Amino acid sequence: GLRRCLQGRPPVAAGDEYRCYERDVRISGPALGTAMPATDEVECQERCRAEQECKMFSRRASGLCFLLTSESSRDASPGAVSGPPRCKLAQRVTTLSVDTSRGDDQFVAHACTDSFGETSFVARTVQITCESVNAGGNVVDCEQTASQRTASSVDECMTLCINAGLAGCEAVMFFPDGRCELKTSCAGTYSSNGGSQQAAYCRHRNRPPVLTIFETPIPTIRLGEPWTVPGATCFDAEDNVRSTPTNDAGTAIDSSTAGLYAVTFRC
Repeated sequence: GLRRCLQGRPPVAAGDEYRCYERDVRISGPALGTAMPATDEVECQERCRAEQECKMFSRRASGLCFLLTSESSRDASPGAVSGPPRCKLAQRVTTLSVDTSRGDDQFVAHACTDSFGETSFVARTVQITCESVNAGGNVVDCEQTASQRTASSVDECMTLCINAGLAGCEAVMFFPDGRCELKTSCAGTYSSNGGSQQAAYCRHRNRPPVLTIFETPIPTIRLGEPWTVPGATCFDAEDNVRSTPTNDAGTAIDSSTAGLYAVTFRC
């Protein structure tokens, strides 16, 4: 909540949730008008904010509110409260973002800095587990079994995969007899074979999509004839998304000049 609850007063304006007052500090400087009594530092700051030329306020222990156009000096003064016309929101910086493409313990750090440069720091541990078991089938589409272990449950098998790291395991297959296969070189997809094993991905490699062009390798056209761009498709197995690639045929081929041209398709 707020540092101070303001009873009988409307909510503070947006951007003022974090007060930046300097307590027991008296700031002096050229005054904007005559000092007037203020109920508290909040009222004094509000007066300063309402005046375009006010750059600093200083409410003394006597209750007088001084609006200042600049700061000349400051000294200790019990009961005095000073500050700018508007307090800046504390700025939060988040580092070490979470990568949900891999299962392991990851760290997120938050640092908050207020308008006076004071910083608070906190770190949190985020545990990312494997995908749900048999999320898309009971077989993970992988080329290699990196190692075979023994586990008492599929959860223990997935923990072995997480601890093995990306090079040692991307997915698991757990069998009723306790066999735990740690898989690598995976496509990121599932299939089914009717067996009783359980399968799950614990990491996803970011692999490029597969590009397919539906035409012979080197098409031939006659001079001056237009060339029809062949059909082509991109397939991202990890996201199960098909799309149409772009190409530079419009600028790469000059059908008025004989020659061999290269057309680039991109996914």
